[in-house]
Amino acid sequence: MTRGIEAVDYQRWRSDAAGFSSDLGASFERYGFAVIARHGLPDDLIAACLAGFKAFFGWPAAAKLRYHLPGGGGARGYTPFGIETAKGAEHHDLKEFWHVGRELPAGHRYRKFMPDNLWIGEIEGFRDSTLALWEAFDALGRELLAAIAMHLGLPPRWFDETVGEG
Repeated sequence: MTRGIEAVDYQRWRSDAAGFSSDLGASFERYGFAVIARHGLPDDLIAACLAGFKAFFGWPAAAKLRYHLPGGGGARGYTPFGIETAKGAEHHDLKEFWHVGRELPAGHRYRKFMPDNLWIGEIEGFRDSTLALWEAFDALGRELLAAIAMHLGLPPRWFDETVGEG
């Protein structure tokens, strides 16, 4: 009998940080990843983002290409099919995607390394919902990194400086 991957309940992080950290670490050790349940990301925000991205990815290829930055390495905006290739692979990946990153103010020390986000003006609410979900993922990610640090025997905020502005 095959056992499924057990989800790690994020709500335990507040009440039992050591237990959550242990379960999260065990999932990474066993499977190489973790399924996070009850993560607290708002369903309506997820739905708004999905609606915007479904609309965009339903556009004709030529329309989507207006949001592609050639030579940008997929760091922001749209990346069409056939652009990326996995290391050592002979064929291009069969995927297209949209990449959003941290919004950096003018003069920030990382501006020369991180291009500005691209926003689709034709889809109402796209920027606001996408950026809000990105920020929610970022906050959740910091907490998950704190739990991973604990599992590794490091101070909980060990990763903060590394991911705080990148």
